[in-house]
Amino acid sequence: MRLLNQLYFLLFRRKWDDPSSDSCEAATFERIALRKAQRLQEGFVWSERMLTPRACSIRDASATGARVDIWDETVKPSLLGGDLTLYFCGDRNEVDCSAMWRKGHSIGLRFTSRFRPPTRRYG
Repeated sequence: MRLLNQLYFLLFRRKWDDPSSDSCEAATFERIALRKAQRLQEGFVWSERMLTPRACSIRDASATGARVDIWDETVKPSLLGGDLTLYFCGDRNEVDCSAMWRKGHSIGLRFTSRFRPPTRRYG
């Protein structure tokens, strides 16, 4: 039973017999990487299936990913799935990404490579 208590404490950062907790679902989980508050950044999203890069706003950036709002409303959802490249205009760097979720014109991207100088020309 002692081992179970130790495992529970390691996972949920509280004791097993804590009366304030009703279930395991009430436990809070920490994010792997913290998002930092920042000003909006301009950027471009591009994939092999697109003819031209699409302008976007970069929001909620962290070390592992970012939320991106696409400016062009005519982009087909099928073009925004899978592997993408995100270009940061201010830093003049790009990073490979994979789309994790999509809601309207917002996309959650996970970075899959390191930042590097651009491999193509962006508008």
